[in-house]
Amino acid sequence: MKTAKTYVFKPRRWGFELIFFLVFLTPPVALIISAWRYPLVVLLGCSAPAYLLYLQQYVIRVICQYNRADSNKTIIINEDRNEMTFLQNDESFVIHRDDVEKVLLFDQSNLGKFGTYRYMVICTFDKQLLITNFTVPRQGFDNILSRFLSNKPRQTFIKRFNFISPEYLSIYKQKRRPEAAG
Repeated sequence: MKTAKTYVFKPRRWGFELIFFLVFLTPPVALIISAWRYPLVVLLGCSAPAYLLYLQQYVIRVICQYNRADSNKTIIINEDRNEMTFLQNDESFVIHRDDVEKVLLFDQSNLGKFGTYRYMVICTFDKQLLITNFTVPRQGFDNILSRFLSNKPRQTFIKRFNFISPEYLSIYKQKRRPEAAG
């Protein structure tokens, strides 16, 4: 007997990432202070740590963005796997399986320790709904795609840095309909 699947947003903490960022920032700053008379040494000595700091600040920005996008989000898929309910900030939307036009998948190339961040946008005839991997974990993405969204057209985008595109940041985006010619 199947039961309804419920996915609840779990915020990621970025305190560890920030501490790592600050600790990792200390050696390049010390190198710059002690070797400022030798610019080539400073340049070579700081290039690798600077790149790692760049990746670390990216992780902090993505975590903050994904936390904002999925704050208080709950997704419920019914027992028959033909209806999905989105709950966020006292708003709720019900999507039937037949209403889904296409699914946009935004994957990120793996950055190792710096993580992999994924999100999907479910497009219906009048809405676009965003789901990040902070609400639905990786295995859940695969379950949703194989059951609720099976046989729906998919478009996959692979990006190096997977920030959420601004047009998908709200809980849902009402699609614009062409005005009737009058």
